[in-house]
Amino acid sequence: MNIEDIKNKIISQKMKAKENKLAQAYQLIGHYESHQWIKTAIRAVNYNLKNKDAIGADDIWETLEDYPEPVTPNSMGLVFKICSKAGIIEPTGSYRKTRRKKANGREIKMWRRKDE
Repeated sequence: MNIEDIKNKIISQKMKAKENKLAQAYQLIGHYESHQWIKTAIRAVNYNLKNKDAIGADDIWETLEDYPEPVTPNSMGLVFKICSKAGIIEPTGSYRKTRRKKANGREIKMWRRKDE
């Protein structure tokens, strides 16, 4: 096996790993309640973008505070991934300290509406 073959094999393995992670994430939303929550959260992303230049997960959690929590705790990340892949949002490149106590003051990514 030469160097080029090894490089190609590594790239192929990395691509398969990414595909598996995304497939696992989509499998998690197969649960009806998660699916409904994610659809509602995507609507909340669009709603928040009408009123703000940049949004983070805190904004969506606050919008959905009266809505039942998702079945899987990583659902919010999937919401932003779906919105990004759909071309709705893009990262601003900045981060903000979370306002949520559950998140222990970590930095959260900020997003903006993607220019068309």
